[in-house]
Amino acid sequence: RVYQVAFNFDTPALQDLKVRQAICSAIDKDTFCKTLLNGRGTPAVGAFPSNFEFGNNALTGPSFDREKSKSLLAQAGWTDTDGDGYVDKNGQKLTIRWLTYSSRQELPLLAEYAEANLKDIGIEVQINVTENAKSVLASGQYDVYASSFVAAPTGDPQYFFTAHLLDESPYNVGHYHNDEADEILDKLATETDEATLKQYYTRLNEIYLTDVPSFG
Repeated sequence: RVYQVAFNFDTPALQDLKVRQAICSAIDKDTFCKTLLNGRGTPAVGAFPSNFEFGNNALTGPSFDREKSKSLLAQAGWTDTDGDGYVDKNGQKLTIRWLTYSSRQELPLLAEYAEANLKDIGIEVQINVTENAKSVLASGQYDVYASSFVAAPTGDPQYFFTAHLLDESPYNVGHYHNDEADEILDKLATETDEATLKQYYTRLNEIYLTDVPSFG
């Protein structure tokens, strides 16, 4: 099970890769897992645990680096011009509407933790914890959506990618699109060679970690 945060690509600020990367690097997942989850969680790199060939140990993802996050925001044009502690651009403060639900008790806790972490780099977070999350998703009135997902219920990594990376994927709540990912997932439907499958899954992980449609 992976706890993940999906970006809404309809939000103009989040269309900028540097902003998405800044948010990823600003959240101290190691401390969250060790302290707030009392060691009952592992910081995620991608969607799969380390006992998967394509899991944590095989991947390199963004590390916690507050100064890097601030630098990325500045490169994207987001700086604190009025001294209120929050970055702004063209007179608009960078505010993230964080949508989640409470049936998984870790998710509201994660929202509060992310709010504090992102405030440290100048991003305001407005938390919406609701059991009507699907209605909010349909309305588009959110910027990130934090949820819990069983990444590989049958042990096949294809399930996660098919469920998240295609335009019509049921969990592609941020409306992410990538032509290469579409092509690979189309080939996966009929591919049986294990070596080729490994290449495909490796590349899909690379796309996922590079484009940052969501992060765990």
